[in-house]
Amino acid sequence: MESLKEQVEQVRLQINLAEDVLKKSEELKAKGAVTGAQVTVERAQLAILRSQLAETESKMQSEATEGIRAATAELARRKQQLSEAKSQLQLMKLGTREEEIAAEKARCQRLSGELDYLKQQKELLVVKAPASGLVSAPRLREKVGQFAPQGSLLCQVEDPGVPQDEIYVNEDDAASIHSGQNVQLKARSLPFETFSGLVLRVSPAANRPRDSVALNQSLARQTVVVHCSIEGADNKLKSGMTGFGRVYRGKNKVGAIMLAKAYRYVRTEFCW
Repeated sequence: MESLKEQVEQVRLQINLAEDVLKKSEELKAKGAVTGAQVTVERAQLAILRSQLAETESKMQSEATEGIRAATAELARRKQQLSEAKSQLQLMKLGTREEEIAAEKARCQRLSGELDYLKQQKELLVVKAPASGLVSAPRLREKVGQFAPQGSLLCQVEDPGVPQDEIYVNEDDAASIHSGQNVQLKARSLPFETFSGLVLRVSPAANRPRDSVALNQSLARQTVVVHCSIEGADNKLKSGMTGFGRVYRGKNKVGAIMLAKAYRYVRTEFCW
């Protein structure tokens, strides 16, 4: 704005000077000392200066109008802010309504419940074994990141102290097996070593053998699982190994054994 004012003053000084020069040139022209062409040029220069003055004054007036408009808009905005602030102040003086307080309390309780639920979910992400031992699970690292349904088996934790074995015995011979009897085992992977142990307990229920053919389920004999403890294995036996086991029930004559088997077969198959 100040620069436009300076331009207006300079142009006005130039116009005054040009008018004086033009007036003297017209007097000299009347006396015949100056040609008419020179007077015409000076008139044109005066017209150009007047045009510049009009343009500069127009710009100055436009900027003044724009400033007034901006000031008016800023004043209206400040008045609106003042009105909103007065309204908020009035609401604060009146206090919070009971409905809003109840709504905020309900919202706080809901968020507290969600937080407790998320804390429980976070605790469930940590898998803890109820007992210490050796984790026996193939490719356990490959299960990282996989979805595990609730109650599914992730891995098995075994006691590495005293290894235990399971022997599947025919149900006909299970009646004479009890805890404390000697056992000898031979693993398929260690054919030249024999491991000794004791019978810990006999399973209370019988089941069908794992290798029975589906078409002969009615003819397959039931088996009873005998749980044994192995001594002197020295970590040679691994979980899942298979082999053969022998339970020592004491000495007896071959004839007595064959007679007992025949008698048991006749009593169960033919006599009632």
